[in-house]
Amino acid sequence: MDDYQSIASKGQRLAFAHILVGFALIVAGILDRLQLESYFGYSCFGIWVGIWMCITGGLGISATKMFRTSTTNIYAALFMAFSIVSSVSGLLISSLYGATELRAFSITMVILGALEFGIGIAASVCCCLMKPCTCCCCVSPDERRPLVYPPRVQPILVDRQTNYVAVVVPP
Repeated sequence: MDDYQSIASKGQRLAFAHILVGFALIVAGILDRLQLESYFGYSCFGIWVGIWMCITGGLGISATKMFRTSTTNIYAALFMAFSIVSSVSGLLISSLYGATELRAFSITMVILGALEFGIGIAASVCCCLMKPCTCCCCVSPDERRPLVYPPRVQPILVDRQTNYVAVVVPP
């Protein structure tokens, strides 16, 4: 359980980093919109990506509670998916603003995009280590309990504790 708590605390720090970079991108996106020197500023790309990253950070805070429930598992899976999308968005920001003329503002957007790419990848790995999908990833194949339906007989549970001897389960 200590391992889960250490991973959850790292995930919380990454979620706060998502929110901080998201706010910085919102501010930079507003400034880019006011300057109207690029198409990306006109389309408010920085603002939209910043909002997405703040939402991702909020999901991360909900996902990284110190106790594990089915709700935190759902939030952890959502945080992982949103982190992957935000890392791709950070890569897009870095490449799109890096391709334009290098002004101080463009360099700021490239740095924020690169930060978000790194934070998104780290958060995805952290969520993967939290193992939010408990349906099959945490159970080895010989620990699974297959339910066998022979013809015209009640279901039989083949269990590991009974050395794989068929046991009739009452309905």
